[in-house]
Amino acid sequence: MGSTVFTDCAVGAFARPDGSVAYLLFEETYESNCFPQVPHWSARSVGSYEEMLAQVFRLAAACEGGALCSRRGAMRPEACLKRWDQAFQAPFEMPDVDVRVEVTSSYRSPVLREEVPAVQATLRAIGREDLARRIAEEVIALRLHRDVDVLAALYGPGSGLGLWRVVGASPVGRPSRLDLAPPRRRQRLSLPSVAAYALDAENVVVKVGDAPLLHHGWRYATVAHYAAAHAPALELQASGAGRNAITAFRAACEAAPPLPGDTEVLVPLRRADGVPCDGAADLAAALGIESPATEDGELAFRFAQADDAARAILTRLPRGHVQWRLPAAPLLAPVPPGPVPVEQLSMF
Repeated sequence: MGSTVFTDCAVGAFARPDGSVAYLLFEETYESNCFPQVPHWSARSVGSYEEMLAQVFRLAAACEGGALCSRRGAMRPEACLKRWDQAFQAPFEMPDVDVRVEVTSSYRSPVLREEVPAVQATLRAIGREDLARRIAEEVIALRLHRDVDVLAALYGPGSGLGLWRVVGASPVGRPSRLDLAPPRRRQRLSLPSVAAYALDAENVVVKVGDAPLLHHGWRYATVAHYAAAHAPALELQASGAGRNAITAFRAACEAAPPLPGDTEVLVPLRRADGVPCDGAADLAAALGIESPATEDGELAFRFAQADDAARAILTRLPRGHVQWRLPAAPLLAPVPPGPVPVEQLSMF
């Protein structure tokens, strides 16, 4: 199985007429199983600082399972985020460039033919019916600075389309504009409490803040989910707090005590969308209990009743489908802001 090798990153920025700053993410990578292994730069995304910060946390989360690594090998999300933080603090001024949005059949096309309906829906959602009507028939000429909102909608976070399709500018050799860097955050932290319990040698259930206990998969997947879903909000409160919280959360997962045997486990026979839950019948058989007569019922049992086979089925059920009811759960003390103990800070 190959990995994406992260070799460098950069942040472009430019001031908008309203005084806000737009940011562009650039990443230098290569694929470990493709030869020759020559790093190349590509534009990843564009948007506000808050949007781009969340994006880099999602990118860095891939380090936890090894999908993203450094030239030296395994890299933790904290190390990757440290490098992105340095890039944010020394952005280069992104020049205004022409952007052509057209539909072709090439894999590098700004818009593939099968993507046209989704792109039209996106354009209509931001009030650009004029562009939605034109996109399937003609080339749309945009300017980066003037049309950044359109480009952020099409190629920003959550769009599924990479900015590299339309922006090919390289960050190499461009001088920094420190005045465009986002301000350091020093707000009073409001950290959610955390509790973690082990289901077996690899799987954990976790509770973050007021959320219920949830199973996100193996420990690495659980840490990756936390890095992408919870840590960005902490980073916006205090610079470095998001990275610090990931380190503490991983430690909590690694030290998680076994889930108490008297924990009540509830498994609905139908998913939230009304479709019968695959695995519920197998779980009932493994537990040796009778499945409810109607598909609207649920399986209810104590965790101690589940043997290894039943627990394996439990861990394969859809995320959020199982309810884990504890009478009380000890919570970790919130992590104070401070220096982040990060291994492998130097990757290059």
